[in-house]
Amino acid sequence: MSKDRSTPADPAQSNWLAFHRAWPSHGTYIHDAKRYSDFYLGEQWDEGDRSALESEGRPALTVNQCLAVINAVRGRYGEARADIQYLPKKGPANQELASTLTRLTDHILEANDFTERVEPQVFEDGLIEDRGFFDVRVDFTENPYGEVRIRDLNPRSVIPDPEAQSYDPNDWNEVIITRWMTLDEIESYYGKKIADKVEGAAYSDYNFGAESVMWDTYGDDSPSYLPSQEPSDSGTIRAVRVIERQYRTMSRVEEFVDPVTGETAMVPEDWDEDTAAMRAEQHGLKRRKNLRPRVRWTVSADRVVLHDDWSPYDTFTVIPYYPMFRRGRPSGLMRHLVDPQEQLNKIESQVLHVINTTANSGWVVQEGSLLNMTTEELEERGAESGLVLSYARNAEPPQKIEPNAMPHGLESYAQKAGHYIQAITGVQALLAEQPKAAVSGVALEQSHEKSLMGLQVVFDNLDFTRKLIGRKVLECVQKYYTEERVFHITEWRSPEMPQQEVAVNQQDAAGQVVNDITVGTYEVVAGSSPTRKTFEERQFAQIVELRKAGVMIPDHHVILNSQLANRQEIAEQVKQMQGLGEPDEAQQKMQQLEMQRKQLEVQELQAKVEELQTRAQHQMARAQTELAGEEREAQENAQKLMLEVEKLRAELAKHQSDVRKDLQITEMHNERAQSLERYSKNMESHERQHDRENEQALEAMRQQVDLTKEALRSDQQQKQAEEQTRREGLKAVLSSEGSDGSA
Repeated sequence: MSKDRSTPADPAQSNWLAFHRAWPSHGTYIHDAKRYSDFYLGEQWDEGDRSALESEGRPALTVNQCLAVINAVRGRYGEARADIQYLPKKGPANQELASTLTRLTDHILEANDFTERVEPQVFEDGLIEDRGFFDVRVDFTENPYGEVRIRDLNPRSVIPDPEAQSYDPNDWNEVIITRWMTLDEIESYYGKKIADKVEGAAYSDYNFGAESVMWDTYGDDSPSYLPSQEPSDSGTIRAVRVIERQYRTMSRVEEFVDPVTGETAMVPEDWDEDTAAMRAEQHGLKRRKNLRPRVRWTVSADRVVLHDDWSPYDTFTVIPYYPMFRRGRPSGLMRHLVDPQEQLNKIESQVLHVINTTANSGWVVQEGSLLNMTTEELEERGAESGLVLSYARNAEPPQKIEPNAMPHGLESYAQKAGHYIQAITGVQALLAEQPKAAVSGVALEQSHEKSLMGLQVVFDNLDFTRKLIGRKVLECVQKYYTEERVFHITEWRSPEMPQQEVAVNQQDAAGQVVNDITVGTYEVVAGSSPTRKTFEERQFAQIVELRKAGVMIPDHHVILNSQLANRQEIAEQVKQMQGLGEPDEAQQKMQQLEMQRKQLEVQELQAKVEELQTRAQHQMARAQTELAGEEREAQENAQKLMLEVEKLRAELAKHQSDVRKDLQITEMHNERAQSLERYSKNMESHERQHDRENEQALEAMRQQVDLTKEALRSDQQQKQAEEQTRREGLKAVLSSEGSDGSA
């Protein structure tokens, strides 16, 4: 019968052996990490070298270029923030649920101060100490249903799988977190019974090893904390080393199987038979037993087991960040700055030493020639400013010995060392001087980005770590956010939007779960987006530039993208003042009355045009019955009148079209008030100008009608006068003919 390796016979012994297997390489890393951290803080000289230089009276300068380089990269990182999004991939996943998960993850990151505190600390750890680590797990302290917690871990306390060759922790076999904990901390986490057991074991005959317990041993002057196998009479337990190990092992479990896609998911152990059956039936899944790798979680203090059980998670809680990674060998930036920084410090110290030694190069003095001091006094005071020498008459004057010139190699080496520090890390652009005013912003940005190509791997690995964070958060949410919850979420990508309530896992009257985020497979997409402050500043700058270029952007959009504290209220007031807001009841009535007035004016104008047209046609008919000699003239006058009428018709049609447009705009305003935000102040001015033009057109048409009436009246009077003249002439002719006949 084979031995079951999933649950070791002595978990504490197994933990201790795993810790000791990984400790040699990890101990070397701790030594290097401490050295890199000291270099960043300016502690860059070995104590032996410094003491030797000081004993010889030589300076030991520290020109901390590492600090400037790391802070420059850290500042570059601060210009963006994590942007984690989900895309539907398989199963019941859809775009709406993916958007909900994206917003929920944003809420979790905000609740954990991820952007402001946690991620910057891990990023800095990676740059300086080669490694940074997150810990993602569900915390039940404040919420009995659990909340996702993300915190940073001290990289010196995390021991990743020493055999791992992959960046992804899903490819690791184990990960260890070791820390020193007091007995009170052990009691708060694991209970008083466990704490008493640890204390008793430490004081018993089989004491903890020197690597497992730290004693407070009080001396004459001050307490010192010394690890020791045997406690002294005055010693008390300061802290105990706790080893928390997560490792993979095979176990037989029950799984859900999707008969369509073939995807599997382990049935949570805390689900009873009825719950598992209900979930399987609800989502059309099958159930089966299977042997699969699981994560075992064991916590021990030397020989005492504090906790040993299956992990409540499918994967490790530890997420790494490595600025550079090559086949299991992580590296940060500080590792590559140590040697050129040491070279720079030594060269600058040597330069200062040469300057000090050449400042008082010595004197050539004729014996007995000095009158105001001895040669010994000249030796001591020869480098003083304003020194006055008095020498005997006819004696050789004292001559100062010319010092040797500064070795040219020292200056060139100092310049090379400073260049190496910048060239190795690729931060020349970040440390460059301010550009000239003649350089365009686009050209400057392109040059800046091009010069930072050497740092691209650092930020690419950060994006991959963010993807791992998103994957782990999704696992925790789908496994523990199973009940109905309501979250109040503020969209950081659109800060002008009010806070919204997002409900998940709601159960309807039919017993179906709506907006179920616990099912489906999603793809994680992670990257960087500008921080809220940077994003708002860029948006405002772009809007101002567009306004300068002539783009008619409404005033309230400019205000919303400004940095004003009460910009929402001001923007709403400006929008209402410019008529772009939602009209109230009084404004709607005024708009209706105005449109009715315009319609009446159109009807009145149309009636006048029809009357004028009828009179013109009647006049033309009368003109056709006149004398043949006057027919052509009358027709021409009538045609001119008809042309005037056609012009009036065209103007009337244009005015009717404008009124119809105004009616459509008004109806759209009443039905969809939000769509009117696209109209600008310039559009409103255009509408007012259009109304003025319409009124002027109406007035011109009225004047034209009056002129036409006057012309018709004048023409009629003229024709009546001509007719009267013609008749009188005809009577005169007839009268003369009658008188001639009678004669």
